[in-house]
Amino acid sequence: MKEIKFASYSRKDDLFEEILGSLIVKCPGIHDEVHLARTFDSLMRKLSHNPRYGKINWSEEETHFLISIIAYHCLIHGSNFHAMVMFSSMRLFL
Repeated sequence: MKEIKFASYSRKDDLFEEILGSLIVKCPGIHDEVHLARTFDSLMRKLSHNPRYGKINWSEEETHFLISIIAYHCLIHGSNFHAMVMFSSMRLFL
């Protein structure tokens, strides 16, 4: 597996702890890369079995997956996750 260079945090655990500490929803932790890939495969398999499936709410699995994706995005690109949320919230009111 290719080694990923992280932008602004000296340790990925520091960022992950900061993100988890600021969440309102319960999240047991950020998935590692292997678990992230398995979860993606599982979610895609469910979607491919029923492509017309419409949902209103996200499952816990999907929520944890999204949080993990955002955490890795922030880690790799040096993005501030607070700014990402604020930007998205501001666009709702425009």
